[in-house]
Amino acid sequence: MRFQVTRHKLAEMATKVTAARALTYRVADRIRAGDPVLTEIAMAKNLAAQVANEVCWEAVQILAAWATCARRWSSASPGTLASSHWRGTTEIMNEIIAKTLGI
Repeated sequence: MRFQVTRHKLAEMATKVTAARALTYRVADRIRAGDPVLTEIAMAKNLAAQVANEVCWEAVQILAAWATCARRWSSASPGTLASSHWRGTTEIMNEIIAKTLGI
């Protein structure tokens, strides 16, 4: 099989994106139904940010375009990476999740 490792990475990336999308759609459906969903909103946001970072990182590795892609990715990366004006977002969402779960 040609490019098996790359195909498997792409399959894993697609699985993660599909899972994040499914959770987001589930939350949207619950919002439309009028259910309280603060915890699930925070979970969906954290998962989507994590998956976006992972998928972008894998794409950079697959394409081996470090100089251009990595620079663009790091400057536009909200959520979990070190862009100073976004720092803390994941931690805030985790705090919301923990509090609403009674942890």
